[in-house]
Amino acid sequence: MPRHPKHDYKSPCIYHITIRKISSVPDFSVVAGSIDSCRLSLSPLGESILTSISTISDLNTSLKMLQYVIMPDHVHMLVRVLEYLDRPIGVYIGKLKVRALQTARFRNVYDSSLFESDFHDRFLRPYHSLNIIYQYIRQNPYRLLVRKCFPHYFRMVSRLFSYKGIQWHAYGNLQLYYNPFKDAVVCHRRDAGFKSVEKAHHDSWMHTASNGGVLISAFISPKEKDIRREVEEIGGKIILISNEAFHERYKPSGKNFDLCEQGRLMILAPDYDLPDCRQTFLLLNEIAESIASGGIF
Repeated sequence: MPRHPKHDYKSPCIYHITIRKISSVPDFSVVAGSIDSCRLSLSPLGESILTSISTISDLNTSLKMLQYVIMPDHVHMLVRVLEYLDRPIGVYIGKLKVRALQTARFRNVYDSSLFESDFHDRFLRPYHSLNIIYQYIRQNPYRLLVRKCFPHYFRMVSRLFSYKGIQWHAYGNLQLYYNPFKDAVVCHRRDAGFKSVEKAHHDSWMHTASNGGVLISAFISPKEKDIRREVEEIGGKIILISNEAFHERYKPSGKNFDLCEQGRLMILAPDYDLPDCRQTFLLLNEIAESIASGGIF
């Protein structure tokens, strides 16, 4: 996965790290139960991984594990870097993977590579709520169970929020709205022609999309549409803000239909159609930026 171009991965920070298993490796855990009572049970391989990640401070005393969950095919970790590291955090994630394999071999549980070579990273910014991210990690088993029980994400949520006197409704995968790692895709006129600024925005958006985050936008301008196409090609997730209301028996069409079915799209729409004008588009951009920064939740 691409690293963020402007972040120092040795610096003190809180990181949400996701590492995924190789497809041929047995599952790390099993999620079972009902929507009202979700259970996560670790396999012997999962127990070996738990032993390694719970002792991450042994790799470097500046590393502290704040929260984790071991899912069937991946592991989420919330890691705090207390002091400036001598090497980027990715080096220690690599060592953690090696330790997990060594533990599995010692226990005669598994004897081959466990994880994909890379990892997803998202680092917390000042507007991120630590409690929300704790909850997001803890609720991973529940969200997986919901996806199993309700494989299609064609559902309408009325009055998700109100903004400037307008009620906004949602259609699609509501879980995207509660993903704590969201960025607004807004191509401002003031940035036009400044290649370094445009590239920095592009690289930041691609980092978010490539590492499991969600991009929010009305995707109106040609450059915003280009970003959307690029995100769709890499399997990213999108919240699309529309100025058109959901009319009776609404269902998305074309590519939006496919993305909803894959759980990669949520559409936001107002109570009533808003005019195609600059004032409306500025409002949609304002909503995107407010959702991304936690102002609307």
